[in-house]
Amino acid sequence: MATKLDILLEQIAPSKIIDEVHRKVDNAVNSFPARKGIIENFDEFKKCLIQFACHIENNVLNLSISSSTHEDICWNYCLQIFDAEFRHGSEKTAFELARTGNEGGFYRVLKVVANGLAEKYITQWTENKVHTYWNSLSVAEKLDVPAEYIKKYGHLLPAELVEGNAERIRANFTKILIEHPVMIQKIQKTGRFI
Repeated sequence: MATKLDILLEQIAPSKIIDEVHRKVDNAVNSFPARKGIIENFDEFKKCLIQFACHIENNVLNLSISSSTHEDICWNYCLQIFDAEFRHGSEKTAFELARTGNEGGFYRVLKVVANGLAEKYITQWTENKVHTYWNSLSVAEKLDVPAEYIKKYGHLLPAELVEGNAERIRANFTKILIEHPVMIQKIQKTGRFI
């Protein structure tokens, strides 16, 4: 019989969240109207990225919000993604790629935004499932469930996390659960057995 933990881990399995989000993002990217390979005007660049980010969000979240009503939100998504990808002068770096066509040009910028949004949705959906699960547990269950997890998945975790009474896992258990799908996907890709 499946435990509450088993049910959660099935809900956040890579095929249920990671693969599904990437499939939806890919469909959104493929249905976005083709643009020029090089964009030399910053306002045009910004407008196109806002439309692109809103298009992805609408497709992934099954919404129908116009880019003009969510302009600031969608542009902020892009800026956050650029900061993570390009670091210093991120907005300028992204525009320079689009303007010059270097290093993949505007296509690379679109790919960076699409991947960044996919990671954002994966994290949000996983966190939502994990926190809903965790908040539904009694105090006794919250004390017992880390031991169940360690029994089933402890062999996949770094030794320093499971040493002793696995206090580091117990102290950060929701974080471990949130990272679980990514860990399982990495293991599946490397061919290790679970």
